[in-house]
Amino acid sequence: MYGKAGRIGLAVLDIDLCIEPDLRRVLPEGVEIHNTRVMYPHEVTVEAMAQARRGLDLAVRSLAAVQPRAIVWSCTSGSFYNGVVGNEDLLAQLARASAGIPVATASSALVASLRALHIKRPAVCAKYQAYQATKGRLVSGQRRYYGVAAPKSKNRRLHRSVTTSSPA
Repeated sequence: MYGKAGRIGLAVLDIDLCIEPDLRRVLPEGVEIHNTRVMYPHEVTVEAMAQARRGLDLAVRSLAAVQPRAIVWSCTSGSFYNGVVGNEDLLAQLARASAGIPVATASSALVASLRALHIKRPAVCAKYQAYQATKGRLVSGQRRYYGVAAPKSKNRRLHRSVTTSSPA
């Protein structure tokens, strides 16, 4: 039987081709992933992330039908673009649609992992442009995200470029 050790539901952006193969490499034998795609306009902007979020309810309800142990919104930028409050709102939205199945976002899963490993000051390296990273407040402005502190950079020039850049 597929997923005899457990099933995980993933809501994934329609363009994401990485998460399923990556997860299959690290999940224990017997754990299966079930995914659904969320359409979005293929740009990382506040408006695009809000549009993707509007498709989440249907995606989560479709995943609930296979009774996974958890449902995850597997979109990093989609979980941090509005900071802590935005992520909490997103978790509440996912929970309403999940029929009681536990939910997580990329941000909440990262914070839970850091806490479980007792990491209080992680180094952050992101593939996002500086503007997007700072809008997520993971690097600047909001130095604490769910009790996990973003480290102060010893390289002031790098830190300044990451925290003060604006969109091109």
